[in-house]
Amino acid sequence: MWLLVQYFYFHVSKLYKVFLTEKDIPYFSSGLKEIIIDFVSNGIYTIQSDDKKLTVPREMAVRYFAAAFLEVIIWWLENYMPYSPKFMANQLMRITMMGPYVDNPFGK
Repeated sequence: MWLLVQYFYFHVSKLYKVFLTEKDIPYFSSGLKEIIIDFVSNGIYTIQSDDKKLTVPREMAVRYFAAAFLEVIIWWLENYMPYSPKFMANQLMRITMMGPYVDNPFGK
């Protein structure tokens, strides 16, 4: 995750921002989404290779997280990268592993 976010931080330009945020250029974001899908797929497989130990089908989890990562990266770019790449990578991994809640609201 760190390398992915760091790549955007160091290589981002107005051109990347336009390509990712303009709704008329879907080919760029769909190509980038495929890169993120590969990244997420490899990460999930590294952490858990047994599909029976996942709470949802693997492809569903991969697509869910890839789409979420792409949208967060777009938000980050649109807001002039208010956080460092390291912070972003840590937060994306944190929300992926633990969800957005400090305490589990569903376990009460």
